[in-house]
Amino acid sequence: LELAPMAALSPARVRNLVRLWLHRLGIHSLRQRQWQVFFGDLMAKESAAGTLVLRGGSLRRYRQAIYCVDDDEVAPPSAAGWDGHQHAGLGSAGVLRWSRGQARGLDPGYSYRVVFRAGGEALQPAGSQHCVSLKRLLQEQGVPPWWRSRVPLLMCDGDLAAVADLAVASRFLAGADDGALQLIWDPRGGCP
Repeated sequence: LELAPMAALSPARVRNLVRLWLHRLGIHSLRQRQWQVFFGDLMAKESAAGTLVLRGGSLRRYRQAIYCVDDDEVAPPSAAGWDGHQHAGLGSAGVLRWSRGQARGLDPGYSYRVVFRAGGEALQPAGSQHCVSLKRLLQEQGVPPWWRSRVPLLMCDGDLAAVADLAVASRFLAGADDGALQLIWDPRGGCP
């Protein structure tokens, strides 16, 4: 739910809009105390990241939007193997798919495994002269904080090769004619 368009609305209009949004998500309207938190912590604070806990989930502010987040979206994902097929089921972290393409992508000549963030990871993204921390890369890509531990990482021999479909390390970038692996991460899952 984008905050910018709501800035011009009266509090009553904002309540109606939020009620409709929550109804479409299958969530009952907020109680009076929750509305106070909504207007005080989620709407009013310019740069803060607020949270309003609901049954089975929460409303969270990140940058200039409010997200409805299920509890399983913030739970640590289960470890997942990748047997080289065109998709890897990642449990509550969704599905990671790949296809062969001509655009710049991951070199198919290596063996990769899927892991999740442990802390301290870094890589030199293709096209960059500098190494960057995974934390910074995810911030720059606008990945909400509660999803950052759920982003699938492809490792090869102890090195970070790719960050879902967000970045490929220079060392693991396929050549122009190598049939690069184009990664697609669907955090919601879907059918493989």
